[in-house]
Amino acid sequence: NINNVLTDFLNTGKYDINRDFHKTISPSMDILISSNLERLLFDLYSNDDIKVSEYMKDLKEKGCYEIDKETLNHIKNLFIAGFASEEETMQSICNYFEEYGYLIDTHTAVACSVESEYELNDSENLPTLIISTASPYKFPTDVLKAVSNTYEEDGFKAVKKLHSLSALEIPESLSMLNNKEKRFNKIIDKNKAYDAVLDYLESKK
Repeated sequence: NINNVLTDFLNTGKYDINRDFHKTISPSMDILISSNLERLLFDLYSNDDIKVSEYMKDLKEKGCYEIDKETLNHIKNLFIAGFASEEETMQSICNYFEEYGYLIDTHTAVACSVESEYELNDSENLPTLIISTASPYKFPTDVLKAVSNTYEEDGFKAVKKLHSLSALEIPESLSMLNNKEKRFNKIIDKNKAYDAVLDYLESKK
């Protein structure tokens, strides 16, 4: 999404977190530091932990690092990177529903948007597999707005409206959620978290 730090890195070889952080409708992609990338670098540098550690140290101390051109070229042979704005993500949800009658969540929509852009410039016209990892019902408010231009603040009501529009089965884990007892209702200041854990453990004795 618009937190496109990985897109920039895969295209330029420079990883730079000295940028604005955005809260988006695809929150699992709202990152500035990717732990998975460290694993990729470890593999690309033939398990050279010292080299990768140097990059991670620069990231921690300077907020950025830049890999060598040879490794960047290797990455470009393996990956093509892109990102989608909030508007493009919403439009992707709408397009897939209108064209295929298929509901996609806000993360899958980012992938679909990027793939559509790639397809326009793909001279080989290769088939593409998009792996969706979340139900659209996990993000019902945004998905509903995308497919119907209707905003429903209550997530449970949004789920019902999405179901009536699509007839897509609601996962049982979500459909039963509204009837479950609220178990956690305390908000703890992070500076008091340590004491809260000790209090909890003491109460269980």
